Amino acid sequence: MKGKLLWSIFLALVAVFLLLFIFIFVPLSVPLDLLLLVRVLSFIVPCALLLLLGVALIVLTVKKKVGGMPRVFLLLSGASAAAMVVSIIMHNVMGSWVGVEEPVTFIMAVFVCPIAFLVGGVGSVVLGFKKSPPRRRKR
Repeated sequence: MKGKLLWSIFLALVAVFLLLFIFIFVPLSVPLDLLLLVRVLSFIVPCALLLLLGVALIVLTVKKKVGGMPRVFLLLSGASAAAMVVSIIMHNVMGSWVGVEEPVTFIMAVFVCPIAFLVGGVGSVVLGFKKSPPRRRKR
């Protein structure tokens, strides 16, 4: 993978995605009066980071002129992370303000974008390790 900054942003994106996944599926044991505040903060902050890191990964991939399959996987990772946050926001906006339940944005946020992120992430890691220069053995 070209550039340490690109690799760092990718790894940060994976870490924030895992953190968000944990916050969504692991129950919290906090007092009831703090539960809403903790839930909101533990969801909004990782979502904002996921969106920013996804956009940064897309911009750096295009700017550094990464080519071939690593470019496809990096763009897929960044776009799916950003699209997941946008889908979550759109689903909540449409449900709360417009009064319409939109199943497409829900399916995008819960199924399509995480699977696309997983494919892009695994592909990026595999190609990142594959393209790394071989180590010399000591004799």
